[in-house]
Amino acid sequence: MAVIPHYVPTRFKRSVFAPGFLEQLKKSRTVVGGPFKGMRYHGKAVCGAAAPKIMGVYECELAPFFLKWSAIPFQHIINVGAGEGHYAVGCAILWPQAMVMAFESSEEGRNLLIRNVELNRLQSRVKIMGHCGQEELRTAIGNSQTSLVIVDVEGAEGQLLNPATVPGLANAHVIVEIHDFIDQEIGEILLSRLKSSHVVVEVRTRARTFWDFHEPRALSRRLWLLPYLKQYADELRPGPMRWFCCMPITVGQAPSVRNE
Repeated sequence: MAVIPHYVPTRFKRSVFAPGFLEQLKKSRTVVGGPFKGMRYHGKAVCGAAAPKIMGVYECELAPFFLKWSAIPFQHIINVGAGEGHYAVGCAILWPQAMVMAFESSEEGRNLLIRNVELNRLQSRVKIMGHCGQEELRTAIGNSQTSLVIVDVEGAEGQLLNPATVPGLANAHVIVEIHDFIDQEIGEILLSRLKSSHVVVEVRTRARTFWDFHEPRALSRRLWLLPYLKQYADELRPGPMRWFCCMPITVGQAPSVRNE
């Protein structure tokens, strides 16, 4: 890239450098931060935006849970609504002892998922499936005591997650995205089902800050590009979102619901 004269306005300089910076990240095909740092990523999203994922800031509200739970020796990880595999592949890397079952109903998503699984050489540990209903979820969880279930099914979470009909959920760690804009009652329905068996922590989306980003490594350059980094981090959501992060209640532990 040609040297930009010093008298060119700073805002214009950023507008020239920022797209090139993002393009370099995409060409690297490597997630640069967050709990899945180092994961190889093909660079196309089946739903939403790909840029936040390769930048390592996608749904970074959930990062503390993945990092904290990484000490738990999950044997089975079930990702329902896996898309192109951000969580399925990322979790297979974070938990190298686990088998991952990735359910994705769209053909486009499964094709991209296959690419990302192959890119990370995880064919032996990530099984790709189609639609997931309660019967499929019961089978996937089985009798495992160390399962992690991640659900993003665009409003169908109310039909899918019910410990009364999927008993294995009671012992599983669960992260579920709540689609209130599709059904305003869905959060309360799920909470009523899960709060007797889990400690439920509600997490809400928040604005990205300087410290959420990991590149550029030079702090001064990262600060200089921050307006564009925030722009690229847009996850193309219809509005504020929330998740329930649910931990099974241990013996003697009282049920609780917390907000973060």
